[in-house]
Amino acid sequence: MQPVIAQPVSDVDSVLSTFASHGLSDLNNSSLMNRVDSKFVVNREHLALILERCRDHYSVLEIDDLRTFKYHSCYYDTDQLDFFQRHQRGKLNRIKLRHRRYVDTDSSFFELKFKNNKGRTLKSRISTCNDPLEALTQAQSFLSDKRVSEASDLRVVQSGEYKRISLANEEIGERLTIDCDLSFLNMKTWQSKSLNNIVIFELKQHRHNRRSPFYQLMREMSIRPQSFSKYCMGMTLTSEEDLRANRFKKNLLTLNKIEQQRVY
Repeated sequence: MQPVIAQPVSDVDSVLSTFASHGLSDLNNSSLMNRVDSKFVVNREHLALILERCRDHYSVLEIDDLRTFKYHSCYYDTDQLDFFQRHQRGKLNRIKLRHRRYVDTDSSFFELKFKNNKGRTLKSRISTCNDPLEALTQAQSFLSDKRVSEASDLRVVQSGEYKRISLANEEIGERLTIDCDLSFLNMKTWQSKSLNNIVIFELKQHRHNRRSPFYQLMREMSIRPQSFSKYCMGMTLTSEEDLRANRFKKNLLTLNKIEQQRVY
């Protein structure tokens, strides 16, 4: 089935202004540092329409009158890109390490994301400075506690930016993050790539619940969940041709197809 093509209803900021809001301290059941994820990739022209359909089911994060936030992320890996290659080979019990800066609040965290063999994502983090290199030094004790054997071989391999909208349904305990204006910079090849027409929706739940309002909406629009790692896709899009990335070729084809969609 082809995705539903519909007229955009209004601009994103106007739709977001009609949402009920919540603050960070309001989330108890939907903080979800231990969770399962479902990701959906859509053309940006569908964003306002999808948000309108979500309004009655989710509230939006608001901090200092802002409802859309700028993120800057740096990913760490070894010279051999061990973390990337484990994902490329489909290994579970794998990790990713990143430095995330919340630009609007001027705060930063060093984060470890662990994907276990049950398909669950467990995230842990510590507060750090805004400099990714200095943060790596600050995080050595954290990495030791997490038994990251590659800790001494890490370097920043990718820098990226995007904007995020965060929705939550506290009653059923789920969050929905919406990432747009994605850009990637490979720190080895110095190649960059922007995905201006792509939006990544990530539904975070305690366990898979396909009765979720958002999941039902995606089904109605014939938009299927798919794997999408910002780190791995960023590296695939900006690396030399000899990078082994067979696992992500289907994602590249899907991205190209979605980027070409238009709302008529």
